[in-house]
Amino acid sequence: MITGKVNKALDPIVSLTIIGNGTEVTVDAVIDTGFSGELTLPLDLIKSLTLLWRSRGISILGDGSESVFDLYFGAVIWNNKIHKVVIDSVETMPLIGMRLLRNSTLWIEVCEGGDVRIESMLP
Repeated sequence: MITGKVNKALDPIVSLTIIGNGTEVTVDAVIDTGFSGELTLPLDLIKSLTLLWRSRGISILGDGSESVFDLYFGAVIWNNKIHKVVIDSVETMPLIGMRLLRNSTLWIEVCEGGDVRIESMLP
């Protein structure tokens, strides 16, 4: 189980360990159910982890505009296992999207200091 807390802005936050080429780092990430990808990270963190570039991507943002960004290969510790992910390079706080949450149950107590829990639905 992955646990976290809801902050003052009512963002559900969990700590996530990201694995690069011989390096790993733990960051706080916001769970964003409006993001259909797996994970976003800022470019400076991607570079410090020396993640491998995969391709470019295009996304339609909430305001209807298009955004072009780079995609990288990486891995995270997810439910105590190494899980390979595609990481979007986006200059914002790290975001966890719905593809990373696939096959999970998500609980959020939506109040400042509320509990956040992510449990795998798989054995």
